[in-house]
Amino acid sequence: MWRSPPSIMYFPPPTRSTTAWRTGFRRAGPSPQIPGLASISPLRHFLVRRHSATQRLQGHDMRTKLFLALLTTGLLAAFALPAAAQDATIVGRHKKKAQQEQPQQPTFAQPDQTFPVGAQWTVSEINGKPVPGDAELTLSIDGNDRGTGFSGCNTWSSTLKPIQGQRLAMGSVALTSKTCPPAVTQIEHVYLGILHSGPYWSIDGSDLIVKSQYGVLRFKRGI
Repeated sequence: MWRSPPSIMYFPPPTRSTTAWRTGFRRAGPSPQIPGLASISPLRHFLVRRHSATQRLQGHDMRTKLFLALLTTGLLAAFALPAAAQDATIVGRHKKKAQQEQPQQPTFAQPDQTFPVGAQWTVSEINGKPVPGDAELTLSIDGNDRGTGFSGCNTWSSTLKPIQGQRLAMGSVALTSKTCPPAVTQIEHVYLGILHSGPYWSIDGSDLIVKSQYGVLRFKRGI
């Protein structure tokens, strides 16, 4: 028996491009440029949203850290100010207490004292110590405000006037030209230096005290 050949079915070609037919979607424009991601990946929208969310979280973390840093700084400053004020108060109290406990400086002669003009004075101590060796240091002031004496090596003379405020004002000093050992010459310089520095004077019992920033002289009254 004769049989007809099987019929051949015809399928028309796809109307879309092969790529679109296989993937099932078309390109809708350029994809966001995210490093490491192909522009045609089907996960691009999800990754873009995830990338944006990550950026927002990072920005939020930065703002949180900045806020915490400012808050910490403010708290430290708030605690530091009372502590500094307390320290200043304590220092002020100690300073005031030290000033109260500090012994008062000995006062020199009262303004109503009169310098003993015409008396002869000999130095017994320099800065609280006896005069070294056999050095002789003398002083006398006459009624014409003329001072004379011996300075350990040479004889000296100068105007030497007691002035207001229990002080002595000394002019230019005239000295003899004798040469002495260095130790004696040094004592002479110290003695005349104190007298020439505008010192204060006072009477302590029967002694004369002459004091300046360069030293203290204690004189014994001669007979």
